[in-house]
Formats: sequence, structure tokens, C-alpha cells
Amino acid sequence: MELCLLSYLNRAQLKTDPFPHFIVENVLPETIYSRLDSSFPESLMLSDSPDIVNDRGHTKRLLQRSFDKLEGIDDIWHSFSKVNTGIDFFNAVVNFFLASSIDSLYPSLRKQIVNLDVVHRTGKDVHDSGKLLTDFQLVLNKPVNDSFTSRSAHLDNPQQLFALLYYMRKPDDFSVGGGLSLYSPTDSVFGQQHGRNRSIDEKFLRPRCILPYSSNTLILFLNTRASYHSVQPIYRQNVVRRSVNIIGELPPGSRLFKI
Repeated sequence: MELCLLSYLNRAQLKTDPFPHFIVENVLPETIYSRLDSSFPESLMLSDSPDIVNDRGHTKRLLQRSFDKLEGIDDIWHSFSKVNTGIDFFNAVVNFFLASSIDSLYPSLRKQIVNLDVVHRTGKDVHDSGKLLTDFQLVLNKPVNDSFTSRSAHLDNPQQLFALLYYMRKPDDFSVGGGLSLYSPTDSVFGQQHGRNRSIDEKFLRPRCILPYSSNTLILFLNTRASYHSVQPIYRQNVVRRSVNIIGELPPGSRLFKI
């Protein structure tokens, strides 16, 4: 059973407009996806466990480093998280799938990081310092109100090198929207003051494409000074919105670009 999401990507699928990214629908075979879908720990994530991150009241996150603290997480999620965050995963993204884009935008970067260890992020400086970091999060967005967005237009943390977002829409989800909007920046955006968490008014951006919120669908993208994106407003949300976030980061204190 091949659980690595990268096994189902083809480097020829790379798109560079508006920034380097892969979009793949129906990524995993149905047998694997069905087991992940049926065992997604939704009830656990909606509980009051202190090991579940409560983000602004509407978003719940279960981090990979908390998996062993909690009971009831199916073995497939332990395996799925490990294979999609390990050193082989990181190296495949950086030295194969996104290698050409990294070399074009950050010419000396891969040489600078080639000898660094790749570890799972713990959030503790004594462990994370001087290392390349990976992280894996299960995410639930609870229904709020029509036209609500869990994340407006923004840039990701400049320490982050790449991100993979994997959608797991529920079969009984009848909502509209909630996908990922990708933008290209206008020239005027570079002189603008960004808000909290590097947010920016959409009037300084050009909409380019939308990744619909669909089951078994992923986007993998390189973080750049132009990688603006947002979560579409969602309407008639009747159930939780489910996704998986996988990221690769440079050592703490590093940054790819300035804002």
C-alpha cells in the first residue's frame, strides 16, 4: 500500500503561473482514500482535549507530534503522517519536484541546505535549531456563517520552503466555495504594509486560478514572495471542512524573502 502522496505526482505536472505549484485530483487510489476518509479522527478533534489546537474558535488542528498522546487514531494515520514528512519526502520535494523552480528563484539554496538534518518540528529550539523541519497537521474548519473565509489573501511564513494542502471533502458536504484562490501580485503590492500573518488586501492582487475544495485533491507549491493565496468564502456549510497540511521549513530564524 503506497501512502506517499508524491508517488502519484509527475514532474511534468509542474505549473509556474502564478507561482510554482502542482495540482492533482484523485491523488490516492480509492482503497487508500476510503480508509483515510472513514478513519479521519473528527470526533477526537472536536473534543476538548488539550492536545487539539483551537485556532480562533472555528479551526481545530491535530499536530503529528500529538498523535502518540491520544488514543483512537487509526494506524493508517500514523503511517500516512510519517511517510509524508520524512527525510525522503522532503528531499523528493526539494531535489526533484521543485528543484528547477528553487534553483531559478533561490539559486544557491539547495547547496546551502544539502548537509542539514531533516526532522519533525517540535517547537522546541533545542531540538529544531539548525535543522530542516517538516510538519503534518490534520485540520477541521467548523461551520460559521455564509461568506466566511478561514484565511484571507496572504503570504506564508518566509521560513517555509514548501507547502502541501490535501483536501478530504466529506461525501455529505453540500457547501459552495471553500477552495483555494491563487493570485499574482501587482507591482504596487511590494510597497504595501501587510497585516497580521502577512495578509494583504485583494485589490493589490490579480486572481489567477481556483483549486476547488474537492475530496482526494492536493496542491503542492513553492513559497515565494509572489505566492499569494486565500481560502474562498464558503456558503451553506453544513459539515466540517477537512484538510491535511504538510510543510517543509528552513531552520528557525531563516527566511526566503522580506515583506
